[in-house]
Amino acid sequence: MANDVLVERQNDFQLIETNAFDGLYVYIDREISEGEFNIPSITDIKESISEQHFKIKENHDFMHGDIIYLNNRRRKISGVLNQNARQNTLLVTEKCDNLCSFCSQPPNEKDDIHLYLVAAEAINNYRDDTVVGITGGEPTLDKEKFLKFLTLINSNNKQTPLHILTNGRSFSDKEFTKEVLKLSSKREIVWGIPVHGHNQKLHDDCVGAEGAFFETLEGLMNLSYAREFIELRTVVTQKNYKFLPHISELITSSLPFVATHAIMNLEPRGWARRNFEDLTIPPQEQMKYIDKAVSLNTIHGISSSLYNYPLCSVPSGLRRFYHKSISDWKNYYPDFCNTCVEKKDCGGFFSSSIGVYLDYSSISGDKHETKSS
Repeated sequence: MANDVLVERQNDFQLIETNAFDGLYVYIDREISEGEFNIPSITDIKESISEQHFKIKENHDFMHGDIIYLNNRRRKISGVLNQNARQNTLLVTEKCDNLCSFCSQPPNEKDDIHLYLVAAEAINNYRDDTVVGITGGEPTLDKEKFLKFLTLINSNNKQTPLHILTNGRSFSDKEFTKEVLKLSSKREIVWGIPVHGHNQKLHDDCVGAEGAFFETLEGLMNLSYAREFIELRTVVTQKNYKFLPHISELITSSLPFVATHAIMNLEPRGWARRNFEDLTIPPQEQMKYIDKAVSLNTIHGISSSLYNYPLCSVPSGLRRFYHKSISDWKNYYPDFCNTCVEKKDCGGFFSSSIGVYLDYSSISGDKHETKSS
């Protein structure tokens, strides 16, 4: 199977040698002025015994100022925030009050305070001004920790823009919402909030939590009063694909303050992998309903985005909504993509779809042939 995989970027590297302890570091290129950082620096060039350095098995693309994490027990170095990455996302918790059957990061009750702290330190020491994603679990489930996280990243007066993925339920608490908005008033934030059904029955069934639908809607309303930028997200499954136009009707009629509606193909990882046969629906069967949903959004001035689809599965009329969205450290291109003239514009497939989780039937072979000159 190795010959059938082309990963754009590698994010984890095998550690061969280091004199550094476990923890967060800023990668330093000695040919560049070091700059001021609040965490230790590390380099891959051993200039002295005392200087913290590492040696890894593979070639890396770390740049001066990238944030990396070193783990001696696992003999691994991981990119945390990288300037070469298409997207940077930080996990702050694995706890969640939703139990989505398609969750790619299944919840657990592990202690998460270190995740919030590492994420805050990484943001505070990252000198790039691109968007950083915050995800879970549910980042706002522990309200006190989330408020402390926002306080910590404000401590150095940096205003790194954030894309925070949350189920929105905590924002049904008006006092909590006020505190969050106060702490984030000077920071550009996109709130990515899921709506997987047009009514309580469908949405609550999708997320495995009774009452979630109305809590999410109340949270959306509370955020709207402050004119926050809201991206609604819908993961397409067998349960809801035929109701995509109805979801758009809900958005355009009851949630007109929403800035954009992201329609997302399934990532076969975690519980989505376990429940794959009951969830997956080929892209070509989705497109008729996606087209109707996108048309409704457009008529009412709400933008649409298509995430996690191979470009060849998207009809020409919908391609202006297409985004090359799969993170470059977890996407791949099968062999048949190698001659495709549109490969550079395509996000490919999730690496977790290798094998039986890749639906070849949804892809037209003639779209992968090289154009004749």
